[in-house]
Amino acid sequence: MTARLPHPSLRAGEHVDRPPQLTAAAGPGSAPVAASVPAQADHHDVLLRRLRELGELHRDGVLTDEEFAATKAAVLRGF
Repeated sequence: MTARLPHPSLRAGEHVDRPPQLTAAAGPGSAPVAASVPAQADHHDVLLRRLRELGELHRDGVLTDEEFAATKAAVLRGF
C-alpha cells in the first residue's frame, strides 16, 4: 500500500488529523475510550517520510537546491 504525503503548504495537523480510534470499555453502557496511540509518534513519522520524499525529489533533479531548501524549511516549521 502506498500513502501520499500532504502538500508542504498545509499547516501542521491539517493532513494528519484523524479521529482517535475508539475501543469499547470493559463494562456495558460505559463510554468508549480512546485507544492509546501516541499522536506525537504519528506526526514524527509523517515528518520523516516527507523529508525523505523531498530528499529523493532533490536527488532525482525534480527540485532545485532553492526549492528543496525552502520546502524543507516549511516542513520543519510545521513540526
